[in-house]
Amino acid sequence: MDSIYLIGSLCLLSQIAGLHAEDVKCVEAKPSIEAIIGDDVSLPCFFSNPSEIQGMASVSWQMGLGNDSIVVHAEDKAGVNVESQADVFKGRTSLSHSWNVTGNASLTITQIKATDSGKYICFIKGQYFAISCTRLELTVRSGAFQPCGHLSAWIVLLLLPLTKILT
Repeated sequence: MDSIYLIGSLCLLSQIAGLHAEDVKCVEAKPSIEAIIGDDVSLPCFFSNPSEIQGMASVSWQMGLGNDSIVVHAEDKAGVNVESQADVFKGRTSLSHSWNVTGNASLTITQIKATDSGKYICFIKGQYFAISCTRLELTVRSGAFQPCGHLSAWIVLLLLPLTKILT
């Protein structure tokens, strides 16, 4: 009898709470993004049903996994910081405007540094749940000329003398 009462109470509580983790659907993002030192980069994070979680949602972007993770950016629907942001990201991050209305919780990191390379996770949090909506790897490059990465530049450089010979 007690277990029936407990199950009934949990069901009632979940109905009162409204939204559950399974009600929030995440849009899959690219698993990796590249950026160049000094540039700005946007890390995508999109979710469904933003209007249903407006009253109790927050977004938390973290870098790293498990106990080694650090908070890159975290805020509630009013834009109030809800977690302690790592010093290396202070003043360099922002979420999409009105993320709690649009479902676009993409993170912009400005003035990218080599140390920004790593694994990032976007968490959407409600009163009774937290789900990882996006997991991706950010690779930061120096922006220096890379011979293998710029094959078209090599072709132009090699063909230029050939055109002078033929004319």
